[in-house]
Amino acid sequence: MKIKKILIIRLSALGDIAHSFPALKYLNSELEKNLGCQIDFLVYKNFQDLLFHLNFINKVHILEDKKISTIFKKIFQLKKENYDYIIDFQGLIKTSLISFLSKGKNIGFAKPREWLAGLLYRFKLKNYSIMQPGKHVVEHNLRLANFALSTIVNRETGEAVKSKDFTHKLRARLYKIQNPKKIILIPCTTWESKFWTIENWVDLVERLSSKFPSAKIYFTGVLKEKSYLEEIRYKLLPQSYQRTQLVLDKNLIGLRQFFMDADLVIGVDTGPLHLAADTLYNSHTAHLVGIYGPTSASRSGPYSFHAASYDEIFQSNASHKRTLKADDYSMSKISVQEVFNKINSLSC
Repeated sequence: MKIKKILIIRLSALGDIAHSFPALKYLNSELEKNLGCQIDFLVYKNFQDLLFHLNFINKVHILEDKKISTIFKKIFQLKKENYDYIIDFQGLIKTSLISFLSKGKNIGFAKPREWLAGLLYRFKLKNYSIMQPGKHVVEHNLRLANFALSTIVNRETGEAVKSKDFTHKLRARLYKIQNPKKIILIPCTTWESKFWTIENWVDLVERLSSKFPSAKIYFTGVLKEKSYLEEIRYKLLPQSYQRTQLVLDKNLIGLRQFFMDADLVIGVDTGPLHLAADTLYNSHTAHLVGIYGPTSASRSGPYSFHAASYDEIFQSNASHKRTLKADDYSMSKISVQEVFNKINSLSC
């Protein structure tokens, strides 16, 4: 049987690409059982290193920038690959156009993120809304992967693939944190509304220092965030300050390696938090806690881990607003005690 060539499209961003990994792994494992396949990936240049650990990906196609000329040049190159199927996990007009023009049977959501994109897919996952409340993004991606699998296998072999019920559940981790040596904090992000207050971070670090006296505490971020991270450190008590360290500007491969031996990761809703969650997913020792205000942890939280989420704490809808005022300062309403309760539940 001829090897089937499949292209996955997920251009950005860091967290969204990480949220597609469970679907990619599932798709690869099931296709190997039913068909021979070759899986390639199209991604923006800045995120190509995210894929280095997925050894089943045959080729990574790089989109250098967002220029129209660059996109059409890439479409011309993709046509030459003669893909049998193209699966668009992004659901934008841009990505649906790439999939439509790249000479392959394209697959996507009937009602994707940008609804016009749904008009360009040959095979569409219908009767399923990606905006269902309480449904995690990882689950949406798994649904699309399962639909794509059924489409590909049914067309190529006539064999039916049973539809699976993917339900998002925080995995019950029965072990407790015992004498953690490495705690990583991720305080910075891109949305103004996703920042927790400096005072809250200071309070949290002091509590962590007291509860876990043998742990080293690392703040991680990029160089432009250094002053913000230093401001948190400078407000710590001297004994706590001595136990903290800044780790800045690691590339994506280095960041994944940095997370590998972490015992506890705490952060706001940002790409590196999701990279940490993916890195530690199969760990039997590590825990992770997200802090969510304008976004909902039930939809985009650290998959299989824990989060203190404003919408769940206060039984309200996440605003999804980028500015503090528009969001009504939801992050400031999440107390240090709420976050520490999550940590205590993992260590008591």
